Amino acid sequence: MNATNRKILELVSHVIEHDPLYEMMKSRHCIDAIRNIIVLQDQLMTHRVKHKGKMMVKVVESGMDCDCVQYSGRVHTCEATFEAYEKMHDDIAEWADGPFSLTIVPWSQKVTYTSRDRALEAYENGHPHHITFED
Repeated sequence: MNATNRKILELVSHVIEHDPLYEMMKSRHCIDAIRNIIVLQDQLMTHRVKHKGKMMVKVVESGMDCDCVQYSGRVHTCEATFEAYEKMHDDIAEWADGPFSLTIVPWSQKVTYTSRDRALEAYENGHPHHITFED
């Protein structure tokens, strides 16, 4: 994270924590959301490259579908703007069958798609009623 973003995060955290309305808040969702936005924007700036005339980032999707199949390494690209990233996130979320996460990675990083059928593994191990997620 660059010095400017670090300073913004410190200032925003200080203002929110010393606001009288903050005392009424039961959680730190607002601060966490601001931190996430700043970290995301920092990653968008750090890992962007010029591709076909546009500044682009490489995003890796990982998650699990409704049948307990875990996957990792699904690669997406989007413009290196917060709005483009949010649109891509929303488009993926609209069709997601379960939880997923997105990670911005360097263009040079090699990404391999992998998947594991956790329900089938549990059945083969003799305990189809109990699915484990440890490796």
